[in-house]
Amino acid sequence: LWKYLTYRYGSEGSIRIYLNLVHVYMKMQQVGYGVYTQLRTQEDLVPTHETLNKLVTLDINDTQ
Repeated sequence: LWKYLTYRYGSEGSIRIYLNLVHVYMKMQQVGYGVYTQLRTQEDLVPTHETLNKLVTLDINDTQ
């Protein structure tokens, strides 16, 4: 990739393009980590949600 960029765009253009690619890659890493964190949090909350649903259901059934 580097050889092609320097041949096609010269040193300055290649550096600019390469830095832009690195910047996009780093942003995608942040987005990927954010998605992973969100999914992980949701997975961790599922047992809590199920327990709370059972408690609410039991409470409603007990009051009737």
